[in-house]
Amino acid sequence: MPPSLNAKCILTNPVVLLICIVLTVLFNFEKGFAQVAVPENAQLNVFGNGWACKRGFRQVDQACEAVILPEHAQINALGDGWVCKRGFRQINQGCEAVTLPKNAQINALGDGWVCKRGFRQINQGCDAVTLPKNAQIDALGDGWVCKRGFRQVNQGCEAVTLPKNAQIDALGDGWVCKRGFRQVNQGCEAVALPKNAQIDVLGDGWVCKRGFRQVNQGCEAITLPKNAQIDAFGDGWTCGSGYKRVSDSCVAMTKAEVEEARLLDLAIINQFKNQTIEFEGYSFTLNEFESKCEVYRYSDNYGDLECRGSELRQLARRCEAYFTGKADSEGDIECRGSELNLIERKCSATMYSDSYAEISC
Repeated sequence: MPPSLNAKCILTNPVVLLICIVLTVLFNFEKGFAQVAVPENAQLNVFGNGWACKRGFRQVDQACEAVILPEHAQINALGDGWVCKRGFRQINQGCEAVTLPKNAQINALGDGWVCKRGFRQINQGCDAVTLPKNAQIDALGDGWVCKRGFRQVNQGCEAVTLPKNAQIDALGDGWVCKRGFRQVNQGCEAVALPKNAQIDVLGDGWVCKRGFRQVNQGCEAITLPKNAQIDAFGDGWTCGSGYKRVSDSCVAMTKAEVEEARLLDLAIINQFKNQTIEFEGYSFTLNEFESKCEVYRYSDNYGDLECRGSELRQLARRCEAYFTGKADSEGDIECRGSELNLIERKCSATMYSDSYAEISC
């Protein structure tokens, strides 16, 4: 430390002490720099305790010599050697131009070639991909695939034959039955709905509507005892607030039982709604789903989810609401993906205006 600072640094003022520490470090650092002998075309290294050759030079013994560049070369990433420029390749100690056959282009590394999209390599040239009727160039660019609605048969593409009430499948080369129909042999038959039933989530079967339960191949109304209500699953009943189930009836609870039940319900609801759902790298709770999403009903039977927040906007693309008809004010939430099964089981939509529905779980 400089002698002039020694006396001042004995002061107890924290600010003065901090300044003294910084100056001491800088003083010692500069002393370290002064002790390093830096040769020509070199510079101090990042630690200040040695040296390294500048870019374009390389160390030879204790000196730095210029990197000699052959024609069409450039300094490499480390700065101490050379590589051929894009479109050239190293041959011995020089760089020769890459010879491009017709319909080829320089490859990603820059030192060779690949055929352009729509061409494929045959020996040392590029031949055009021959497309059969109703085909298109594939993702790699050097082959072909049949267009959507066609499937490959030998070396050609034949149209997918759709039976009545079918549609092209997700892969585009086959078919599936439309919603409300199920595959029987090579055709699609309408799902026979018993009274008070509706099409299920998969679209090829049925479930009983809320307030009904399946008995054999039909749906029977749930008989509600006094002070009871339909349960969360829709196919049974539970006693209303302030009542408890005794056999097949609902009996009034004592004040102590009411308070105990209220606290238990709150705890269960909070635990349930605060469950974390992981989806495509995002996480959210049912509480957030309820508060940040709603349903825009665009037809008698369907509604789109509209959500705030990037993680929930991703969810909105995978889910929709389904209503049984124009007069139905309550709808089911249907989602694609097993990780969203909890939403399907526990959440529903209730209309609060002509076009919008709130979500409750």
